[in-house]
Parts: sequence; structure tokens; C-alpha cells
Amino acid sequence: MTTDTPYAAGAVLPDAVLDTVLADPALLLRADRAALREQLSSLPRADAAAEDGRAVFRQAEAIFGGAPVVRAEFASWLHFAAVVLGRGGYAERIAAAEPGMPWRTEWAWWRPVGRYTAHPNLSGDSGAAAYVHEGRELVEVSGMWCPDRWFDLATGASVAAPPAGTVRRLRPDADAGELPYLFGTEDGDPALAVPPTWEEPEPLDAAGRYLLQEARGVAVVRADAAVLEGWPTGGASYASAEGGSPGGPDSPEEDGPLTADRMDDTFGPDGVRRIPEEELPAALEHGPTRTFLREVGLPAWWAGGVSSFTVAEGLHPLPDDPELLVLGAFELAYGETGTVCVHRASGGILLRHTEDGATPPPFPFSRDVETFTVFLESLRRYMGASWDPYPDEAGAEYDYESRMAELDPRALDEEAPSREIWGHLFATITELGVYGY
Repeated sequence: MTTDTPYAAGAVLPDAVLDTVLADPALLLRADRAALREQLSSLPRADAAAEDGRAVFRQAEAIFGGAPVVRAEFASWLHFAAVVLGRGGYAERIAAAEPGMPWRTEWAWWRPVGRYTAHPNLSGDSGAAAYVHEGRELVEVSGMWCPDRWFDLATGASVAAPPAGTVRRLRPDADAGELPYLFGTEDGDPALAVPPTWEEPEPLDAAGRYLLQEARGVAVVRADAAVLEGWPTGGASYASAEGGSPGGPDSPEEDGPLTADRMDDTFGPDGVRRIPEEELPAALEHGPTRTFLREVGLPAWWAGGVSSFTVAEGLHPLPDDPELLVLGAFELAYGETGTVCVHRASGGILLRHTEDGATPPPFPFSRDVETFTVFLESLRRYMGASWDPYPDEAGAEYDYESRMAELDPRALDEEAPSREIWGHLFATITELGVYGY
């Protein structure tokens, strides 16, 4: 329990008082966490003024767990959660309400609990390192499923990659001595509750900055040496975070319709193929398909496990069936391919599956081009949560499959031939790991 609690433990607050507490970080830090947790579980949404506090509180416990830490440390948790959620104003108010935080978050590029996002996804081989380029401190982040990205070390702003050979590694000052681990596990280290993946953030300087990187993202945090000097010792504990949130995280939000912005965010602007109106063949009569290909687009290339999809350079008729126009093709396995086609009048998606040299007639594969694209785009976004879930996200990969079944039940019907192919593609996250096996 946080200290300095003005309300009786377990007391149910009137809605107006609850909203007041959530809206004011100073009151939130003094409130009884167990009481708030129980009340927010039954009343998951606050009014507009209190929404920041509700979301930040639930995200903090979902990341760090339910350990009964003191108010100053809980403020560090809340501050991190607020930065991760992009609620900078609320983060500043937390810092003002509790200046004695043992550590604080300078910035974070991080996937929140319960959010299915394509980026950041630092599962598998990945890394982050600090550099200096023309006097400016930068951070490079790279990974198997994350194109190299560069950030300003001071602000976290995304920056263009510097020319090759023009950077040098940022090293701590030579006279700083050996810098301590921020979340060390020795008996003499501060007793802090953190996720188990946070054991060894890289010290950047004697001023207390650390570079933290794990599968869910990268952050720069700053320790307060004056506060930690008198902090209880015993080493970092991971048990709280390993147990997940005692109140449960927020339910994932509905994705909504697929948009051009979401496609660009998932695949990168250069990774989306949109077809200008003048390049769409007159044979494609289905208006919604024309609009989707022109405004939203298809992934230029998608890969997962041993499978990949490559978009066609231009729509052209399937040689022996002019009613079908080729959108692209899958490489499903050695000697196994799938040609993805759209019916020029109905807009339905069909697949011509070739295996062991046999090519039976095309069969229905997806309801329409939007549904087909959502299946691939969402699969990319669910990868990180499926491979490296938070404790409360166990089963994210099956959540994906159930969502897709709701979106297009015919495509995933047990008796449909499309089920086998989609199951093969879904295995990317439901059965295979980050390295494809």
C-alpha cells in the first residue's frame, strides 16, 4: 500500500470522489491502491478529466504488478506508465506531486500492456546503443522485426540515420568510476520492484541516465542518487511484475476499419503498394475494391515463419480465368505457392493453391480485399505480444485467431479449404517462435 492514505483501506469512493482522485496525481498517490483497483475493475472507464489517471494506474500495475511499494516508488511506476501511454502532461504532474521518485523516465518507445502494435517489436535478436554524432547524442535501435531506427537521446524524438562512419559510441565519463546497476540484485543494491527483463540497463553517464532495452521497447531512465542513497537495500525484486496486475489490464480496444495510416505504421510508407486510379484495369468493376487498392493499399511484402507474400506489380488477369485478377502470391513452403486473386465483379478473394505440381481450381479465401489485408496486417501487429507477452497477455496469439474468426467466419470454417492455408499462416505466432521454429 502506498503511504499517507487519506481514505480507509478498502473504502468504496463515491464516483465524484473517485474521479477527483484519478484526475489529480497528488491524490492518486495518497489513495489506497487496493480500493482503487477493485473499484476500477467494476467501473473501467472514468470521466474525461479522470481518464488519464485511470489508464495510467491500470497500466502501471499491469507492467509492475501489485507489490505494496511506498508512494515514491509507485510514483516511478505511474510516471513510466504515463510516458509509455503518451500522456506527457500527466507524467509531469506525477513528477511534481512526488519529487522523491527513486527513478524517472526521460522518454520511452514502448508497447503498452494490452496494445497490439507492430512497432516496437524487439523480440528475438535486438539491441540499443548510444552514440554521438556531430556533438548530438543519439540512440540506435535495431532488431529482427524492427528496421533500424534512430532517436535523439535527450528527447526521444525520431531522427534520420546519420551517415555511415560518422558516429562514435557514447561512453560514460572516464572519471565517473564504475557506475552501479540501476536495478542490481546484490544485497547492497536498492530494494526496488521491477520487471525481470530490467536487470541490467546500460549506464550512460555519472548523472544517472540509463538506457533500458527489452523485447517490448527502449527507454531512457534517470536514477536519483540522492534519493537512492538512503533507500532500503536488498536488491531488485521481480516477483511483483511476474504475477501481472492484481486488478487486470484494460481490455484491448477494437481495431476499427483498416486505414492508410495504420498500414503505413505497420509496414512503413515504402512497404505499402497503392495503385493509382489510372493504373487500375477497367476489368475491375467492383467499386469498393478499387477504392481500397487506391486509398489503403496492400502490403508490398509480408513475411512470417517460412511463408511470405509479395504483391503483384500490377493487376492482371489469371491466364486461364479472366474473371480473376492477380493481386499477389504467397510462398507457403518449399514447392508450395498460393496465387491471390480478386473477382473482378464481386470483389471476393480467391486462392489458387499449387502443391507438389498440382494446381486445382481457385477456392474462396477471404470475404474481400480489406479482410484479406486485415488478416496479414493484424498478424504483423500481434507478433510482439504473441512472442513476448506481458503476464496478463498470455494467449494473445489465440485472441488474434478468434478476432479474425469473428471478422470472416467463412474463411476459417473447419470445412473450408481456406482454413488450412490461413492456419499455416497463423502458425507464425500460434505455433512458431520468433526465429521461425
